[in-house]
Amino acid sequence: EHGHEDEHDEDEHDEDEHGEDEEEGHDEDEHGHEEDEHGHEEDEHGHAHGEFDPHVWMDPTLVAVWAEEIAEALAGVDPDHGADYAERAEALAGELHALDAWVRERVAAVPRDRRILVTDHDVFGYFADRYGFTVLDTLIPGFSTVAEPSARHLAGLREAMAEHEVPAIFVGLTVSTHVAQVVADDLGIEVVSVYTGSLSEPDGPAATYQDFIRTNVERIVGALAGS
Repeated sequence: EHGHEDEHDEDEHDEDEHGEDEEEGHDEDEHGHEEDEHGHEEDEHGHAHGEFDPHVWMDPTLVAVWAEEIAEALAGVDPDHGADYAERAEALAGELHALDAWVRERVAAVPRDRRILVTDHDVFGYFADRYGFTVLDTLIPGFSTVAEPSARHLAGLREAMAEHEVPAIFVGLTVSTHVAQVVADDLGIEVVSVYTGSLSEPDGPAATYQDFIRTNVERIVGALAGS
């Protein structure tokens, strides 16, 4: 369904430092979507993430499931503290479900027909499914940033964006904005930086996972809501 970070290091750590770029498998979220629904065949470029979409952390309700599963695993090796792990996981899950409710409230400011995302690569699939967005297309086809877009692909992207009057391209902070800026300049729209695979420095706008989600949502809503 989805056609779907060199110069902008801005306040980001390595992805593995925060553990956010691990591929996690879950059976099914509360919408009944199975995670492998985001699986796509690899194209001619070959993508670093393989055929499945690993960007599960874009949906806070799925991260809440991670917390519960981690607590269960820790209790299995440290049963004396099992109740402590469960209590902390429950508290974190509650925070994440509250975050989910906040996201729903904020994205309600974006009219349904303007909830269209164009991104550098296919990173917002889970977010889009959860909050009623459509990923129109990506600058780089697939789930990784290692491929290069073809001229034909970019021409089709420009045409689709003009047709749908898309006002912004969302680009991860660890990706060069050069191609995105060329397309945006052609269309007279803006390039908006977002966090995708890592957090910011501790004093930055995305120092925690909750801040990561909130910052992205505010930037997305600000770009798409219109006047």
